[in-house]
Amino acid sequence: MTELPTIDAETRLPSAESLLAMLDCGRHGAWALELLGAWWPDPVEEPFVIAEDPHEGRRCGRALKDIGAAHGGAAFRLGGTVYALLLPVDVPPGVAVSAAQSALAGASPRFGDGLAHARVDIPREAPPSRAALRLAYSRLRSRAARHPLAPGRQVREVLLQLLAERCAPGDRVRRPEVAGHAVAVGRRLGLSPTELDDLVRAAELQDVGMLALQSSVLTKHSPLDAEDWAVIRNHPVIGERVLAAAPALASVATIVRSCYERYDGTGYPDGLVAEAIPLAARIIAVCVAYDAMRSLRPYRQPLSAGEAMRELTSCAGTQFDPRIVALFQDIVGVATAPARAITSVG
Repeated sequence: MTELPTIDAETRLPSAESLLAMLDCGRHGAWALELLGAWWPDPVEEPFVIAEDPHEGRRCGRALKDIGAAHGGAAFRLGGTVYALLLPVDVPPGVAVSAAQSALAGASPRFGDGLAHARVDIPREAPPSRAALRLAYSRLRSRAARHPLAPGRQVREVLLQLLAERCAPGDRVRRPEVAGHAVAVGRRLGLSPTELDDLVRAAELQDVGMLALQSSVLTKHSPLDAEDWAVIRNHPVIGERVLAAAPALASVATIVRSCYERYDGTGYPDGLVAEAIPLAARIIAVCVAYDAMRSLRPYRQPLSAGEAMRELTSCAGTQFDPRIVALFQDIVGVATAPARAITSVG
């Protein structure tokens, strides 16, 4: 099987585009499409997996290329931790996957918990087209979703579900958008893979302390009084205590406590100023505010991207870290819109 020219830079394997081109050309014959990847059941998270070792991708690529060739086929990298093997259909199910498991576990610690895998026989189960890849992805996700999570991830999943149940649909933070923006900013600032992982978790769970607040406060239609504000201003402290109870989330808890601090020191709960606020919390504050302004709320229509960016830039140096606002604007690529009457960035 000849290697197509579209190559993944990290692993030097043919890319997803190469596999799609091969499938779409309608090659005759019987093939088995095997998809495999680390157990990573949340599609929001998988794109943010980052290798600690810059040579890890090349090692994984060499290992899978050798396995594909040994079985008369080829290996591809589809993105993140997901790979594909296109093999003659007479290769028994699981044989190549077993070899890949051993090889990948030796090349990268992220494969130590095993591989999710799925197989589609072509043309018996699907025609030689991208329909075969869609079917394989569907099976892979189904198998990955049934894999038991590590304890820290189980806690996170429970908390996220509780937040989803408690919050009104219009008040939910859009996790993929916020996490994607936060990771992009964090990478620009040189955060390590561990720091990026904590950043994503904190962005997801920054409002977990709200679970302890009475519904009457969260759903109140009249202006909040001093007592209501005292309760709300304590929710980051509650969130920190909740997360710190799980050792795997202790570093995330520290970030969550500070997500409502303001760059000028007028935030809560500790009144931290500028660089005293954890960097991850400063990043999250910008990303969550932009998401909130761009989302529909019960009391207003969503702002345009330009209007939301204008609000961020107008609050740089007071509510937000100006360096992070500038990076965020560069990443999103949105110019500020002319001013209009906007009362809140939350």
